[in-house]
Amino acid sequence: MPRIVTTKTKVFSFIELSKEGKEKAIENYYDISVGYDWWEIVEEDFKEQMNTKGFMISRIYFTGFASQGDGACFEGEMINLKRFLNSSKRQKEFKPFIELASEQDLTITTKQRGRYCHEQCMDVDVNSCSNFKDLSCPTITKFSTFMENTLKDNAVNLYKLLNKEYDRLTEDESIKDTLITNEYEFTVDGKIFN
Repeated sequence: MPRIVTTKTKVFSFIELSKEGKEKAIENYYDISVGYDWWEIVEEDFKEQMNTKGFMISRIYFTGFASQGDGACFEGEMINLKRFLNSSKRQKEFKPFIELASEQDLTITTKQRGRYCHEQCMDVDVNSCSNFKDLSCPTITKFSTFMENTLKDNAVNLYKLLNKEYDRLTEDESIKDTLITNEYEFTVDGKIFN
């Protein structure tokens, strides 16, 4: 005949744990604050910043933060070249391209390529229906290089923002705050009691 056995377990709030218990709890739950889509706020802020500059991002890719090939890149298109160049203080230098863009004769897009997600896996495509009208090859090359470097630099900055947020969420003090705020109860060895 089956029996019912009741066991008693002593549980502690995080604050009540011994120093060793607290250290073990932090070690056991180092990823407690990154178990959800923690990156969404960073991505949305970045998309908004880029949109304000004149570039609309449709998709962001990233991997991180401790392996070769980690990084961030994005897909999107230029929606306001004048604003973008103005934010880079290059409006006067590339004025002919602003005119092409205002005539709907210039497109600038980015696409992710390959299996990695860093800035070097982002193709930057600069096209003109009229083959850039009467602009010289060195001018076109200079503009294309500037666009590629600037957009890739933005991808590097995005990765830095994501890495900074990840580090913030996985530092001991943040983990401790999460464990206290959510009022978890622990066994003596720092494991969450359920």
